[in-house]
Amino acid sequence: MLSLPHAGPAAQEVREHEFTDDLTSEALFAAADGDGINGDLPSDEPGSMEPGTIEPGSVEPDEQFGGRVEPEDALPAVAPEAAAQKRFRFSARLRTSAVADDNIFIQEKNKVSDFVLSVQPGFTFGYGDTLNRKENFVLFDYDANAMFFAENRDQNSLDHDAALRAQWHGSSLTLGGFLRFRSLTDVNVEIGDRLKRNVYEAGVYGRYELSDRTRLGSELSATKADYDRGHDYREFISRSFIDHDVGPRTTIGVGVTLGRLKVQGSGLQTYEQLLARAKYSAAAKLSFAVSGGVELRQLPGGDSQVTPVFNAQAAYTPYELLKFRFDTYRRVQPSIATAGQNTVVTGVSAGAEYRFLQRWQASVAAGYEHAQYERSGHGTKAPDRKDNYAFGRIGVDYSFAHNWRAGAFYSYRTNDSTRSGSSFDNNQVGLQSSVAF
Repeated sequence: MLSLPHAGPAAQEVREHEFTDDLTSEALFAAADGDGINGDLPSDEPGSMEPGTIEPGSVEPDEQFGGRVEPEDALPAVAPEAAAQKRFRFSARLRTSAVADDNIFIQEKNKVSDFVLSVQPGFTFGYGDTLNRKENFVLFDYDANAMFFAENRDQNSLDHDAALRAQWHGSSLTLGGFLRFRSLTDVNVEIGDRLKRNVYEAGVYGRYELSDRTRLGSELSATKADYDRGHDYREFISRSFIDHDVGPRTTIGVGVTLGRLKVQGSGLQTYEQLLARAKYSAAAKLSFAVSGGVELRQLPGGDSQVTPVFNAQAAYTPYELLKFRFDTYRRVQPSIATAGQNTVVTGVSAGAEYRFLQRWQASVAAGYEHAQYERSGHGTKAPDRKDNYAFGRIGVDYSFAHNWRAGAFYSYRTNDSTRSGSSFDNNQVGLQSSVAF
């Protein structure tokens, strides 16, 4: 199913995409067939990370466990019949980085710099259709991230990301679900410091083929996030959509989302979204997906808010060596720093990747996000904060072998906030390596 604007607090800020092999047009919209929650665990849709989270010192400064380099990404494509015969799947990966960071706590004043080493081993084990994920499969993923600080050794951390997915596919009915646990240590724009959080996620989904061109799908998910500072939250979401193929390359759909959110220190919030969406894919050159609508949110004390929400993604590959990507979104999420407040977040990002001299690739990405803080209940303090966050990143990589590449990058990010002490700027320069087994 196509991605949709997500209203809950599990919302990430503008993503600093690195254009790896898995960000092709086909991969970007592989979920359009409606297999589960975007055919995978929540990832790139708005709403897949906690509010205001950015992570320094990792291979990609923005994404602690994303962009995995696995054999299916790095090796030549496998023929469909060969992939179907490969029922068992095991792969391992190792990513490392060494980063010089001039503001590890993203402070406006009294900046602290350090040298950060990150070691990220991981593996995947599965059975069934684990590559296309259209038939039956069971899949387990695990990644760890050990971060070592040269000077501030009390900030050393060991993070975990484990996920179990399963799906059953019948002639007309598809059922599936997932469990995921993440223990993460990173910096948070709202808090303005490093913090530790544990995130527990679970979900089930179903899809029924009404005809060869029409599908009906529903999803239920629950998220529990605990922070060592800030406000914990619990969220339950129900989504239902009907999608119709109006042509071989175009799909349209309409649906509703119902949500229930409880943030520590605040009352209960409920919300409803009425959404429409469309997907278009022109072979391997151009793909885009867009969804949008209106959200009605009921706040503690009897107040309510109406907010337009949207999400759009596009990928364009004019020829094999050059790729472009564009993302934009608008969503509502609670503040984890201040009780009784929500933020309306609007963001845009874009990037490109170019391969040259056979083994080299250069990448560039940039983005901007505006966060407008609003009262989330009657009698709560009137918000006085607006954030304007921006980032830029350039990098170059060299492929030593079909499953091993290494490179260097530079990233800059800044936040201009009306709240005293919440503005910052941050420079990172680093080396990185990715190898798949």
